[in-house]
Amino acid sequence: MPNTKVKLFGNEIAALDEGIFRPILEKMSFGTGKLEMWILAAVISAASITIVAVLIGSVICYRCKMKQGRTLALTNEDLKRFRRGQPEKIISSSELSEQAPSLPYRKNWEFPREKLKLVSGKELGRGMFGVVIKAVAVGICPPEPET
Repeated sequence: MPNTKVKLFGNEIAALDEGIFRPILEKMSFGTGKLEMWILAAVISAASITIVAVLIGSVICYRCKMKQGRTLALTNEDLKRFRRGQPEKIISSSELSEQAPSLPYRKNWEFPREKLKLVSGKELGRGMFGVVIKAVAVGICPPEPET
């Protein structure tokens, strides 16, 4: 193959003989394309992962909102059922603690917190739901000042 002289002028390539120059351009490598393909694959992968994550997050949020809405919708019905009770389900041979949800709720049996006086912070016990402290109820039985 004869020697071909190639001259560079700035960003342009020029050759003395066009017939020989053309195959040189075809054989010239401007990169393997592997780097560009890797970048493209990385961008597509990242975009795909982001889209999947957004979709999964949306589904989770939607389900949480639906569950929360369903819970709020059931709360009023549960409250009515709680106040009404289910006396027909009470079985006299069973323990009363097991049947507590079936008993009707009576507002007048509630005792206001303001009428309780703690007795020197004497601790009676501890449990999963907190500490039990000895207290005196004021006005729970009208003839007695404290119970």
